Amino acid sequence: MSSANHGETGQCVVCGRAVQSDRRRSYRRKTCSRECHRALIGLSNQRKKRSQRHIAKIKAGIATSPLTGPYETNRNAKDWHLIDPTGREHRFRNLSLFIRSHPELFGPDDLSPRGRDGNAPCRAAVGLANLRPDRKKQAAGWKQWRWGEPVAPRRPRSPNPQTTSWALRAPDGAEFYFTNFAAFAREHANRFRPDDLAQYGNKVGLCRARLCLGALRPKANRRHRSWRGWTWIE
Repeated sequence: MSSANHGETGQCVVCGRAVQSDRRRSYRRKTCSRECHRALIGLSNQRKKRSQRHIAKIKAGIATSPLTGPYETNRNAKDWHLIDPTGREHRFRNLSLFIRSHPELFGPDDLSPRGRDGNAPCRAAVGLANLRPDRKKQAAGWKQWRWGEPVAPRRPRSPNPQTTSWALRAPDGAEFYFTNFAAFAREHANRFRPDDLAQYGNKVGLCRARLCLGALRPKANRRHRSWRGWTWIE
């Protein structure tokens, strides 16, 4: 080999002797001989084995920990109150643990693993999970199973979205307390510009004054301190 083909000179990672790389190769040599190369492969395999044992130890710890294992003390466990088809009530805190502990309550198809790797929840877990009231679309029942606690009725929405409490201070210091902004705007139209009371966008009843004064409210997403001298009364 000519000297023109020699690259940078380094040290063998095993024995420490000088190693001269070849420019024709796209990688830098790490060992000086076949013996050192075999020794390097052996060290790499030992590291992989130690890493695998470490990962296995971590997985075993996760599976046996009371916070992450299949117990009722799992940090992701929730309170459950179900009624089976016979009318019997069941209260528990871990759905997966309940299904594994009571296989006689379900059919074989409901307990069979799903998914390519068998890690997906079984049909029983999916069906019973949909009975929870905190689901967006709560199911009324699943194979005659139902939720034991009555669902709290939703709060009726106000027919008039403008009937909210307002406490405003005008630029001249006058204070106004009201609940209907439309009536307030009609009564005190002289305090605003004509374009401030015109309809804003395609929303009926929404004007620029209401939009900007609404930004003064304490619970506004992007609250403003004032608008054209108007401020909120704390």
